[in-house]
Amino acid sequence: MVSCEVSVVMPVYNARRYLSLAINSILQQTFSGFEFIIVNDGSSDESLKILEKYAKKDKRISIINQPNQGIAGALNNGIKASKAKYIARMDADDISLPQRLELQFKYMEKHPDCAIVGSWVYFIDISGAILKIYRPPCTHEEILIELQKGNGGAIIHPAAMFRKKTLLQVGGYLREYNYIEDYDVYTRIADKGRLANLSDILFKYRLTPTGINYSEGTKQRRGMINELKNQFCLKRGVPPINHIEPLDASNMTQSAMHRQWAYFACEDEHWNVALKHALLSLIREPRGAESWKCFNYVLKKKLGLK
Repeated sequence: MVSCEVSVVMPVYNARRYLSLAINSILQQTFSGFEFIIVNDGSSDESLKILEKYAKKDKRISIINQPNQGIAGALNNGIKASKAKYIARMDADDISLPQRLELQFKYMEKHPDCAIVGSWVYFIDISGAILKIYRPPCTHEEILIELQKGNGGAIIHPAAMFRKKTLLQVGGYLREYNYIEDYDVYTRIADKGRLANLSDILFKYRLTPTGINYSEGTKQRRGMINELKNQFCLKRGVPPINHIEPLDASNMTQSAMHRQWAYFACEDEHWNVALKHALLSLIREPRGAESWKCFNYVLKKKLGLK
């Protein structure tokens, strides 16, 4: 019988579209010593049926079915049910690459002072096309500077593995910080253990227009992050650093979202993907100066023109 060293905890809320891809990416890991706890947080679509189908086929999967409590409540209930000493986060619209759990587990075993380890990730669009490689800093000291900026993307949350003991020591996730639960928990754990990212691409992080980064609550979210940032910096005796998150989408229109994705794709020279999103921006704002600017920029880059 394979020992359970890692508990993968994945909250699910109306995630039918990408759910099978997310589940399969965990079941196909090179590391086998895990349990897969999936919390159905009051979904009203077909998510629960999909989960039950997978649970019948793979005994590593256990389902918690509950009324909607938000991501913090779902995660806390999943952690409460977990058996392993490490908690690996996962989201229902993302993809873990095959060696993710193996490499993160080995790192945590080798570094007992580490409380959280993430990784470099691919940003992907709705269709799964790669936009760019996102390379967050790898060392504890560099990650602290990003937290000083209020950057919750210092570690991509669904790509992170936590030391369960430390996570419980700080009280788990706080419901008042739903949707900035990542930044909140990082700032509380930072004094209890070291933070790290592996310089391996182990995850595909899907950017979607319906995700929290593009929700109507981003202004409120930004205000809450600033509040936590100030508390974090005051506690550490360092000044806050003004910074705009790469994924902060306050007041962002659909057209602006596609422009952002087009520029992301240009960074890593994914010209066809960049052109697709530049065109989508133009379709949504055919008279928009910024949309035309983006389209012309991408087209020139794709054609190799200056």
